[in-house]
Amino acid sequence: MVAKPVLSVLMPLLQDCLRSGTKAHEDGLTVSIERGKDEEIYFFHIDCDEGSRCLGMNKTEKEKCCDYLVFYAKEKSINEVFCFLELKGKNVQRAMLQVISAYTYVLALLRKKPGQIQLQDPVWSVYICLSGSVPQENKKVQKELKKRFGEGRVSIKAVVEKDTTEFPRFLRKLG
Repeated sequence: MVAKPVLSVLMPLLQDCLRSGTKAHEDGLTVSIERGKDEEIYFFHIDCDEGSRCLGMNKTEKEKCCDYLVFYAKEKSINEVFCFLELKGKNVQRAMLQVISAYTYVLALLRKKPGQIQLQDPVWSVYICLSGSVPQENKKVQKELKKRFGEGRVSIKAVVEKDTTEFPRFLRKLG
């Protein structure tokens, strides 16, 4: 197995947020991915009290955090994919702010451990699931997130209840 330097720094810091399995559920929406035998996948639930504590947020900032940080990698790849996952009703603007806030806090955690991270930067990405249809401001939000995270690393999808195909496809494409 290839070393995952960013995961090795974040895992002990976010251990209390780690969820068993490869499924996230919030606001009536479910996202899941079936783990392949050559894949490493972890779901960290960061929009909760443990998450706020792990990220070093205060109580008022907790509201500005996305739901999950998902780690994805193939065993023989050096790529580390970290995806900020937000399961949101309809407010895509708020979802964007929550993702950016979580990203800022995760980067701050990594900056506290500079000597431990070597090799290449991880692939930072965003996946936002919205209940029902995608609102008009979606293009503006997507453009803003692409500036920060890069082309091909942002996806905003309308989901009825479950997403078991688009999310896995998105992660695997990045890995």
